[in-house]
Amino acid sequence: MSQGIWKNEAILRNRTCWALLIVALVLGIGSSCSSIPVRRFADVRLKLIAQPQNTGPCLASLLGPPTKDCIQWQPNVDAAPTYDFSRRLFFVGAGDDYLHVLDADSGEPIAQVSTEGRVITRALFNKDGSVFFLGTDKASVLALDAFTFARVFSFTADSKINNNMIMVDKALVFTSAVGTIYSVNSETGELNWRLPQPLAAERLRLSSNSNIIVAEKKMLADAPLTLVVPHADGYISVIDAASGEVKKRVSLGISRPNGFPDIVAPMVILRNQLWVASYDLGLCAIDLTTFQIREQRNISEITQLASDGHSLYAATPNVLMSLSDAGIIKWKNNIAEISAKLAPLGYPFTHSMDSSKRLFYGTPSRLLLREKQGELIMATSYGSLGVFDKSNGQVIKILGNSVGFGPKIDWAGSDSIVAMSRRGLLMKFQFGHHGDENKEKPTAFRPL
Repeated sequence: MSQGIWKNEAILRNRTCWALLIVALVLGIGSSCSSIPVRRFADVRLKLIAQPQNTGPCLASLLGPPTKDCIQWQPNVDAAPTYDFSRRLFFVGAGDDYLHVLDADSGEPIAQVSTEGRVITRALFNKDGSVFFLGTDKASVLALDAFTFARVFSFTADSKINNNMIMVDKALVFTSAVGTIYSVNSETGELNWRLPQPLAAERLRLSSNSNIIVAEKKMLADAPLTLVVPHADGYISVIDAASGEVKKRVSLGISRPNGFPDIVAPMVILRNQLWVASYDLGLCAIDLTTFQIREQRNISEITQLASDGHSLYAATPNVLMSLSDAGIIKWKNNIAEISAKLAPLGYPFTHSMDSSKRLFYGTPSRLLLREKQGELIMATSYGSLGVFDKSNGQVIKILGNSVGFGPKIDWAGSDSIVAMSRRGLLMKFQFGHHGDENKEKPTAFRPL
């Protein structure tokens, strides 16, 4: 099954294109026979494909009418799969009101836990791993026992829960879709404090992939912890973690009328500077001591941001780029120009081809970095998952051309990643071993 999922290398194009394409169509994952420049063959394979929310096999429905127990979900799943290293389990939401627990090797269901709304956040574990927390699109935050999956407590916020929950001492801190910040006791579910941050005007808000940063003052041993929380109106708030008091607010600029000042990308700390990206207002470097803006770059539409400790990596819907620690662009890959001719799904044996289509389309996913291998991984919500050369942005591998992945891909072990498609397909991809240096756990930016 895994041999026909991806084929973009020119060396294989002429001889095996149609065989791979037919297998890919049977699996419902697009393949391509176009001439796409690649640096080298990347050994990446599909190790697992599962559809958590169905009781019966749903892959067969791609070739005909759905089976009795199979539901073909609309492409609106916004789940964030989480891998439990100790027990080799996946925790993931889907298109229904359940948390699905799956065996990470076989995809077999272990448990289904009823939730108030669709689970749209990662599972966040407490310090000892005994309890985990998750949020839903119906404003519910749940705490579940990590072994029995029994409910410890539930908390209701004012709107959809963002995927930015963090633990600060014994507090669970998160934001809602309308900008409210919450601090909840992680053991009892009691509210510590709540900080409303209403929008200045009613407008459409972009989907948030932002995070919350904990900035610890190092001048005094007993100095309070400080939270840095972004807002959709284009500013960040510096907040006392214990009391919820706002210490400072830093605006990134003035947005154009009807614009999108939303800070939707993760914030990144690099060289003692906090890098913050607004969709309209560009990229800013903020000093973590004074919280003054030191650098500002006119790069709009950034929805993902990451760092390897030396460089920044940013993604917009059309461009993938690398920047220096001073915010200077080092390379750009115009991913909007990467296209291929895809055969119609209903006619796998025809020789006719559709017109050329974009392979990377929609919202970019979280950026994962395989530092020793020099690789950068990104998926898109209406297209492919790609592996890129971290040094120059060149395409190495393109996977699942017609799938459409959610923006919350994650690691699934030392050499694997996990992604959830917008139709609810859970997929695990494994990187091959070329030497002992690949066996270490990959290092990558992870939201704090």
